[in-house]
Amino acid sequence: MSVFAIIVTETAQDDIRLLDQSIRSIYDENCLKLKNKDWLVFEENKIPPQQVYKRITEEDKLISCLIVPFESYWGVQPKDVWEWLNSKEL
Repeated sequence: MSVFAIIVTETAQDDIRLLDQSIRSIYDENCLKLKNKDWLVFEENKIPPQQVYKRITEEDKLISCLIVPFESYWGVQPKDVWEWLNSKEL
């Protein structure tokens, strides 16, 4: 089980909308959109970031993003982010 941060960079608004729809469709309740265009997703299987990317993007479409797995975290975020992370029992 892994949580991944999907950090979206230099991507057109249309691509961001497609990515948002894809993430919501694939991860359903196992995703959380942050206040900007970035996401947290919970993957029940242990997979590398490349597979997350392949799951959320169309084969011929390049989306500029960085996908980073993490097991521990620290920072300042709204309460809903901490509740979501805690519910994933990292």
